[in-house]
Amino acid sequence: MGLRGTTTRSKTELAAEIEGMGAQWAGQVEKEQISYGLQVFKNDTSKAVGILADMVCNATLNSAELELLKDEVSKEHEDNH
Repeated sequence: MGLRGTTTRSKTELAAEIEGMGAQWAGQVEKEQISYGLQVFKNDTSKAVGILADMVCNATLNSAELELLKDEVSKEHEDNH
């Protein structure tokens, strides 16, 4: 859900900002934890920390987006079996 938008950035704005920095996005979901990461150039570290903080502190947990994500994850599980 991290890339699905925040109260200050839409998901399109988040993607554009990350891509504009040339950053590499990583997200991992485990049973009891979620981690987000951005690999960026040294000069973009402060900006990356701000983006990650926004994603964690201001996530818009939209129920429609959650349902879309659940469908995506279900499809991935079906494809892997």
